[in-house]
Amino acid sequence: MSDSAFVAVMAELKRVHEVAGIDSAERETRRAAVLERRGVTPAQLDTAARELAKNPTRAQTVWQAIERRAADMADSAVAK
Repeated sequence: MSDSAFVAVMAELKRVHEVAGIDSAERETRRAAVLERRGVTPAQLDTAARELAKNPTRAQTVWQAIERRAADMADSAVAK
């Protein structure tokens, strides 16, 4: 999985995690929808995360990109 694909998926999952007022079942449904829409399995995410963990500098850069993208998504949602 490319870093850009990982960032995109993880940013969406982060946004799902931050949604207030939904129960765990709805949160899981939304997470599953993100993965399906992106064509990614939990195992693929796990493998990508393990690879990133081998290179802390790269992992930090990717995590910062996830944070920025999630923030941009939040800003876009507010602007609508």
